[in-house]
Amino acid sequence: MFVIRFFKKPLQALKDAKYDDIIPLCTEIIESPEFNTLPSTKLEVLLLRATFYSLLGKYSPAFQDLECILNIEYASDDVKINALLKRANLHLKFMDLDMAFMNFELAININPHYSDIYYHRGQVLSTLILSIFLLHAYKCTYKIM
Repeated sequence: MFVIRFFKKPLQALKDAKYDDIIPLCTEIIESPEFNTLPSTKLEVLLLRATFYSLLGKYSPAFQDLECILNIEYASDDVKINALLKRANLHLKFMDLDMAFMNFELAININPHYSDIYYHRGQVLSTLILSIFLLHAYKCTYKIM
């Protein structure tokens, strides 16, 4: 398979824990003339690069890669949902809850049976509930003092 040949180097770097090599290897594939001739699974290269940009705190290029995926009509539902979940996570880093939950809803609209969406949204909701509880407990403790 043509895609597997292209994807082999980044996946091997991932397997070998050579994490610093992932972004350059993905970029090499994305910038190659053959990239546009690859089937839709090529978007997984963009998704991998976006993931590593995000892990390194390079949020702007991560957003750009995710937007690119979401703007491509032929992207598979699984890849789009994965991109939406990653984008929701990025919005959470900037405390933009409205945008995060909008991304969860967009993912649900694509496939309401995709359990990962509910898992990630549930984690956010449970963190919010815990934060509200802790804030309330802090305020009660502060009043007692």
